[in-house]
This record gives sequence, C-alpha cells and structure tokens, in this order.
Amino acid sequence: MILPIRIMRSKGGPLFAYVTPARDAARDIFSNCQAFVILVDPAERKVPPLEVLQQLFPLTPTEARLAHWLGRGRNLHDLAAIWGFSCETGRNHLKNIYPPMWWR
Repeated sequence: MILPIRIMRSKGGPLFAYVTPARDAARDIFSNCQAFVILVDPAERKVPPLEVLQQLFPLTPTEARLAHWLGRGRNLHDLAAIWGFSCETGRNHLKNIYPPMWWR
C-alpha cells in the first residue's frame, strides 16, 4: 500500500503526494524513469481522458472506459445497466483494472 505524504500549503487544504515505482507500460513511455510522484488535491476531482488511461496503462477499451467513468463518480451498478452487462462482468473488469493502475 502506498501511503501519502501530506503537504501543507498557505491557502486551502493540504496536497497529498504519492511516490510509486514506474512499472511495465509506464516504463515504456518514460524509459529512464524509476518512480513517479503524484500530487493530489483532494478538493479537485479530475479524471484523465480515455486516451491517456490507455497510453499509460495496459487496459482494454472497455476497462479504460470503466475506470474513467468510475473516476468521475459513477457506480458500477449504474454503468453495468447502461452498458448492458452484469455487475459480475463489471467486477471482473475491475480485477483487470486494479493491478496495472496500482490500486489495491
């Protein structure tokens, strides 16, 4: 589990920094990179475009679309109903999404 480093700032709430090793597909894009520092502002909720998710992570188009919409606050049950698959199929997609995106 990657624990965040809290960074206080003069205005607003804190930022959180996550340091994570560069792996697999991310290493292909950033060849000499050993690690990434990801800064998160909990007050903002931004989700990368589908194309960025697919370039950074080895996801199928369906997995990238699911990760994108879950990141935007939709829930698995609603997405499964909209896209016409079962929640169990959605959970199987999630099992494929988590490892490449370093989620646990």
